[in-house]
Amino acid sequence: MDDLPQNNQTNPSQPPVKPAPVTGLKSSLIAEVKDAICIVKMDKQKMIAVSTREKATIFGFAFFGVPLVLNLILGSFGFPSGFGAIFSSFLFWPISIPVIALLGVVFLMSIIAKSLFDGKGDHLQFFRPVAYSGVLLIVSVIPFLLSAFGVMHPYSIYNLIWLAQAALVFVVSYFMLIEHHKIDKKDVVIVLIVGVVGYFLLGGVLSSLLIGGGFYGYF
Repeated sequence: MDDLPQNNQTNPSQPPVKPAPVTGLKSSLIAEVKDAICIVKMDKQKMIAVSTREKATIFGFAFFGVPLVLNLILGSFGFPSGFGAIFSSFLFWPISIPVIALLGVVFLMSIIAKSLFDGKGDHLQFFRPVAYSGVLLIVSVIPFLLSAFGVMHPYSIYNLIWLAQAALVFVVSYFMLIEHHKIDKKDVVIVLIVGVVGYFLLGGVLSSLLIGGGFYGYF
């Protein structure tokens, strides 16, 4: 009896099928980082584009959260207890409170713009491009990395990096208040002043409650 034809034989007249390119987390991360750099360069169109992407919320928090975690890990090397120092009041809260306070006032500024000045935008959409400015915070890992090898004390340089980051957040917020919430420039100035004052007040309250001292705001 003749052999049955095999279904898995390749037709020589047909070219081999190429696998579709894989677009995973890596490619997505690269694309988001590029968008974040555009926002740092004050690309208004990119700010609006990022504001409408739901996944940008996660990346926005990641741009602040990943350097925070890395700095806590590297900073713990300078303590005798090692990794156990990560959650100590001498390391965890002094590094975390400025981040919490700054992101908190971003939402505060959006709430004020919408409730008091008839802002037109959504709070999360306002937050996303502003948080993307945190892409530069990865640079803050360098002084903590060097300190892990005993090269330098990290906080003096970290203070300068954080100062630049905080200023950048308020600059991007300025454009988003105009482009996203559609409020007048004079009202934008009021919102930004409230945001800056709110940053120090919130940081001071959190520091008093969680550390028992002054605001470790790195200014």
